[in-house]
Amino acid sequence: MFEISCREIIKSKINLLTNTEFKIACFVLDHYQDVINSNISELAENAKVSKATVVRFCKSMGYKGFQEFKLHVSNDIPQRVQQHDGIKKSETSDTVDICHKIFSSEIIALNHTLRLIQINEIEMIVEKMIAANKIIFIGTGSSLFVGRDAQHKLLKVGIKIYVYEDVDMQLMSSSLLEVNDIAFLTSCSGKNKYTLNCLKVAKENGATIVSLLTKGRTPISKMSDFVIYTDLQESIINSETINVNARIAQLAVIDIIVAIAALKKYDDSYNAIQLTRKATSDNKY
Repeated sequence: MFEISCREIIKSKINLLTNTEFKIACFVLDHYQDVINSNISELAENAKVSKATVVRFCKSMGYKGFQEFKLHVSNDIPQRVQQHDGIKKSETSDTVDICHKIFSSEIIALNHTLRLIQINEIEMIVEKMIAANKIIFIGTGSSLFVGRDAQHKLLKVGIKIYVYEDVDMQLMSSSLLEVNDIAFLTSCSGKNKYTLNCLKVAKENGATIVSLLTKGRTPISKMSDFVIYTDLQESIINSETINVNARIAQLAVIDIIVAIAALKKYDDSYNAIQLTRKATSDNKY
């Protein structure tokens, strides 16, 4: 069994919080190390909520009260400070050091994502994907590569998913979705305007919205029927647009979906694997 960190618990439950509890969650995640030096009054004042709301928030996270919550935050910090020992521009780090830090942060992101995954929801998503008439992937920039990977792997097990690089094509395809179709979205920020526009159109048509995100409560997560969260670790270059840790975790989630789908429809998947392998065999030496 994994011991889930306090930070991960907050991330996994953030969409279930009230508006005032959500304010505390955001403050805690943004000022994590400062929490252990705060009393309940100071935390309430900094988050601009009441002390009673802080207590309710702690209980919503599964703790008896503020002191137990703060203890678990404290237990998190030594591990995360060591894990997030990023490389700053002013530092001189050799290639071996960089390799170790990159692999370490990506392994952490994978382990944390595994703890965040809701098994029941993953199974429901896979069932809907198997039964769907059409699945389209929506994402821009580096998120699009996750869609390409999903298309390649799902096609091998007999599940067709359509991926369009052009944002207008994504919007057009969203407008043609129906009740038994799925729009599968990927976004790091959870608020990309092109992706959000496609979501709105698909939702109006009654399609099921599945989102793969690294953020908590966002415009995309609020409108999605299913949300899969992945962990976002700090890396050498701290930028959402080029953070490879997020992509590694998202690709792992795609692998999980493909594997579950293949096992749920084993005979069909096996046949599809043989057919697709035969179709491309002439291209291989």
